[in-house]
Amino acid sequence: MSDIPQRYSLAAETVRVLRDGLLSGRWTGHLPGEHELCAELRVSRMTLRAAIEQLAQDRHLEKGGHGRRHRIMTPPTEGSPHNVPGGKVRVLSQTPPENVVGVMERALAELQRGLAGAGTGYHYLYRADLTRPTTNRSLAALVDASPRDAWVLCGVPPAVQHWFASRGVPAMVLGARAPGVALPHVEFASRALARHAGGQFLKYGHRRLALLRFSLEMVGETECEDGLRDASSEHPETAEVAIEHCTTSRPTIRRAMARLLALKPVPTAFLVTQPQWVWCVLACLNRAGIRVPEDAAIISRGDDLFLQTSDPEITRYAYDGPRLGRAATRLMLQVLAQPGGKFRSTVLMPEFVRGETLLRK
Repeated sequence: MSDIPQRYSLAAETVRVLRDGLLSGRWTGHLPGEHELCAELRVSRMTLRAAIEQLAQDRHLEKGGHGRRHRIMTPPTEGSPHNVPGGKVRVLSQTPPENVVGVMERALAELQRGLAGAGTGYHYLYRADLTRPTTNRSLAALVDASPRDAWVLCGVPPAVQHWFASRGVPAMVLGARAPGVALPHVEFASRALARHAGGQFLKYGHRRLALLRFSLEMVGETECEDGLRDASSEHPETAEVAIEHCTTSRPTIRRAMARLLALKPVPTAFLVTQPQWVWCVLACLNRAGIRVPEDAAIISRGDDLFLQTSDPEITRYAYDGPRLGRAATRLMLQVLAQPGGKFRSTVLMPEFVRGETLLRK
């Protein structure tokens, strides 16, 4: 199956991608539901419905309607690379597909391309209920319904990683791995990154450090906190670290910044784990009369175009998403070839981009 529909003729390309999937045996019996297909193909519901209408006219499908799924009428082609024993690769995440951007979007696109080249199916599965008390039952139902599939755990809570490891399900972690989880993983080194950022702050004379991290229980966020504390421990008599938890909303970031700026003494170095928050942090400092970089330093854990074009240019860490995706592809193909085997994990270090928001005090 092709990666995703090409944007220059989206409706026609969606027809082509779906037709190729039908001919290759990508789906059997019935097509998945609209929500699932829209997430997998990254198209709108209107585009998907237009494509399904065309496929029904061409007698590839029999339309369902009234909540019923569309029945597949085109048999798979003999010898198709997808028409093989075994299952596909499912990416499990609690991030909606439309919110997967930047480095992870590029990594997953590379993973999808690599798996397609090896004749392996790919499906992105968004689940918002991964922190609920009933999560274990939900996970068991998911895995039992797809016993031949392998799993990529991407941005899921530690408890989910532990569950997959304890069940012996073929799986790998794309991102930071929780302590005690015996699953292979590919990640950028969050703890080492934060330790390096803290070292840069200390090198430039800052002793009151602050971390704005995502409030959900995410391994990478916790590793950033640990790494910044590692750095401050090198100056235990003088260095202090303040931690604030935020969600992806301006009010929570403003409140977190207000608490930090009310401390005595006020932090002068801010490590921000989510690049989209940087502008809000800058605005809060500006309103408080704190100049960047003259009075305070900012380092972003991630990179984005607006950080490169800002004035001053934001000091940050740049990630190679395709490189991460290629490493994930290699590891997943090993997991598929030898379920239950032992594999070497890959830890990559992002590139430090000095920018202009870090000056010596």
